[in-house]
Amino acid sequence: MQHAMRRADKLMPQSRVHELLAAGFFAYGRFACDTGIEYQGIVAFGRITIETDPSAKVAFLQALMAKYYGADPSRPKDFFPRLEAITLYAMALERVVGKETALPAPEARWPAVDKTKSPSATPPRDT
Repeated sequence: MQHAMRRADKLMPQSRVHELLAAGFFAYGRFACDTGIEYQGIVAFGRITIETDPSAKVAFLQALMAKYYGADPSRPKDFFPRLEAITLYAMALERVVGKETALPAPEARWPAVDKTKSPSATPPRDT
């Protein structure tokens, strides 16, 4: 059963959801004064299984090492001595949804539009 998103105005287009998933990483949250937060978020729904095939584990670890560790000539290629101790979970995606909010245009942000409770507040001047 699919549920309607509470804030449908924040719903991210599916093309953007898939773009962010393909990138593998995205920043969440950027605060800009009192105008709110810019964010992008993805929630995935699906069935999770435990992957037992050693070649699937090796393929995953190769990709993980390439992304976060890089090339190191001193490390033996495809050397994963504790492969049997690793539990690899795989998710078969059934539904993916995303939501996002962009910051307002600069002319709609503080101090151009002052929605604070402190009307005498002024931003610091760059020196």
